[in-house]
Amino acid sequence: MNHLEQMMQVENLFKWMNVLYLPSTDSQANSLRTNQPNPLQVSKSTDSQANSLRTNESDQYPEQKIKDEYAKFYLSMESEFVLPTSTVQVIAEQIQRTTELSHLCLKRKLRTELESVGFDESEINSIISKVFTSDPIFNIHHKTKDIDQLGTHHLRTKYWKSHYPYVEPKEVFLGVDAKGRKKCAHLFPLRESLTTLLKDPVVKASVLQSFEIQPQDEHTFTTSKIFSDFTDGSAFADHMKQHPGKKCLLLFLYQDAFDFGAFGPSQGVYKPLAFYYALGNIKAEHRTKLGCIQMLYLVLEKYFKATLEEDLKEVDKIKEVLQPILDELEDLKLNGIEINGEIIPVCLMFGLGDNAGQHFLGRYVGSFSATHSCRFCPTSTKDFKNNPTECEAFRTPREYDEAVEIAKNKWIAEKERALDFARRQEHQDPTSTSKKQAISKHAHKKLNGIHHNGVKFFPSPLNSDSFHVSNFSLCVCLGHDLFEGIVKNMLPAILKHLSQVNKWFTLDILNHRIRTFTCEGSDKNDAPTPLKSFDSLGGNASENWTLLRVLPFLIGDFIQDKEDEMWCLYLQLKEIVELVTAPRISLQQVLYLKSLIKDYLLDVEKLLPACLYPKQHLLLHYPDLILKFGPLIRLFTLRFESKHCFFKSVAKACRNYINITYTLARKYAFKFALDHSDGLLPPDISFNSRDVVRACDVAWTKEQMDVINTIQDLEKIKVLDKVEVYGVKYSTSEILQLDLLRICDLEVGVIEKILMDHHNNVAFLIEVMSATNSFNGHFKIHPSKNKEFRIITYEDLVDYYPLPVYNFGRAKCFVLKHSAPFVLQ
Repeated sequence: MNHLEQMMQVENLFKWMNVLYLPSTDSQANSLRTNQPNPLQVSKSTDSQANSLRTNESDQYPEQKIKDEYAKFYLSMESEFVLPTSTVQVIAEQIQRTTELSHLCLKRKLRTELESVGFDESEINSIISKVFTSDPIFNIHHKTKDIDQLGTHHLRTKYWKSHYPYVEPKEVFLGVDAKGRKKCAHLFPLRESLTTLLKDPVVKASVLQSFEIQPQDEHTFTTSKIFSDFTDGSAFADHMKQHPGKKCLLLFLYQDAFDFGAFGPSQGVYKPLAFYYALGNIKAEHRTKLGCIQMLYLVLEKYFKATLEEDLKEVDKIKEVLQPILDELEDLKLNGIEINGEIIPVCLMFGLGDNAGQHFLGRYVGSFSATHSCRFCPTSTKDFKNNPTECEAFRTPREYDEAVEIAKNKWIAEKERALDFARRQEHQDPTSTSKKQAISKHAHKKLNGIHHNGVKFFPSPLNSDSFHVSNFSLCVCLGHDLFEGIVKNMLPAILKHLSQVNKWFTLDILNHRIRTFTCEGSDKNDAPTPLKSFDSLGGNASENWTLLRVLPFLIGDFIQDKEDEMWCLYLQLKEIVELVTAPRISLQQVLYLKSLIKDYLLDVEKLLPACLYPKQHLLLHYPDLILKFGPLIRLFTLRFESKHCFFKSVAKACRNYINITYTLARKYAFKFALDHSDGLLPPDISFNSRDVVRACDVAWTKEQMDVINTIQDLEKIKVLDKVEVYGVKYSTSEILQLDLLRICDLEVGVIEKILMDHHNNVAFLIEVMSATNSFNGHFKIHPSKNKEFRIITYEDLVDYYPLPVYNFGRAKCFVLKHSAPFVLQ
């Protein structure tokens, strides 16, 4: 064998070893590794992805690519799969040990092969040295000349910081507790986080496009006005008056506390309060993607609670703990952030959260059993129950500030009375144990409960020249108000009356119907759960929403009197939900909603007066708040709550709550780096390429062909049965709303095929049908005698949401998810 043949065998053997060590992320590459008994045949592989890893124009062995693959592998173990750092280190050590053992076997085999073809000892040692010192997997797990090491957590973190968009969480010192232990919170620098977010080309393009939106003042609204996002509301128009250049980055700040130790003596002790933000400038379809919701601040909830001494010294504990966020917001508002060479101010637009959190930040009374529990107006609970359809005017910043001053004076007077009483008590009984604290616990509790018309004695720390909590800044949340509040309590009360008073069905029959009912389409993800009793619903917000919608299919055949007052009350509530949750709503519908809510509250007062609780009062404000905020579903906060799942998984995995915010923040920093490494957002349109058929190969009917022939470049059109657009799944046989017929009925289209051109623009081939309102909570579909087909593009849909079809009463039926923005001429 000549020297050239010897070198070719060595090269092929080296390729085989590289295949053995490549990260197993590709199924075809895996088969290549496991199904190659002869190393000399590896070079004949036809797997393009594996070949691209093994060959490069400048370097035949892409070592840096392999390092990146393993670095991302370890990063995903830490963040995506939430493995403890110690477990990841064990994996790294096992890979290190495996490479050592593999080298021993391969060196022995290579030495034997080289000796058999006549190489001398010096040549053998030289070849073995050159081959095995070039193994990138061995090198990054051992101390070698390679500067990029991944063998320890410290070295891996160093690599991630230098190669990924890593944002280091900042520790915030908050003093020491009564036992002398350090109190800390963790802040993700907002400027760094935003800068990284804007590096994503899709996010940046969306932001630049948002600068072109022209705000519209509330006084210029016409009856044909359609509200489709917060930018259509007057609150946005009022805010943009502060920016003559019409360019501003808008932040939605969300806060919520979550717990991961639900039982035991430590319940609530390690409960964090999390602050997230979303960028309002990006498209509404992208805004609620988990990757676009970013962490801002993590702090234990107990740190917001002031001691008695701090309260008596008038220490604003909430402002003190939130000062790092306030400093970040102030800096970005004054100094802005650079986009394409231009400095753009960053402003807080809305505060999001549940009612407890909104009242906490706004410094309103937190208890809904208080005399004044509404943050939008000073209407008392007593006045609401006496006249549920009336409420006072919205609060103004001036009225809020005056209420703070009045509450502060009340608080000072009450403090002096409590201190004076405590001094007299101590004088009368010097041996009393009460002298250990300045005032009694009861007096302290009473002191903290002081307010004026629902406003407490400290102003909100968020108030500034450009933001005020009473100026339509603290939004409502449909999930908490409706589906975890009104629907959760009203629907069982209605069902209880239909069951126990009307005797139309029993709880067992209802639960049997719920268990055996087959949800279709997107309803499958949130199928309703059976009721344990008629006291409350047992599902989460989405499941309660589904139950409200499909209830006519569950018990519609039991309703003996369609005019029954309780059943009509349910239908009213269902219609209100359809209007309130609409992603696009017309001004006409807003005016109708206002009238509908008043009629509904009058019926509640008559039929279920015990259900006139404060969240029902919030409904009165919803129509006016739509004019301010735009569609309220665009400010839905339950998507933000999904962010808690990551932190709960981390806490469950680590099982160590010492400095828990540091542990959570560090893991989130790794996840942030991983999310931003390959593009933040998923593709707008996704489908299975294996299901694609060319339009020319489809067997169209004559009626369909008449419509299909109108398409230009038909040979470039792809046909599918399923597609996902902006996270919404479409499939054939589902219903799309098209137009309004005779005020109450609808023109709908049944999806026959989904069409896509070479630019991935989506259109639908639909069969046009009519749907009559049953006035019993659902619509009946009526096929036309002469089949009519139509092609409608995604952009031209009056409502983007597809509705599944159900069989009910020997007819094809459907229920609305939300109302479409139809305008009566």
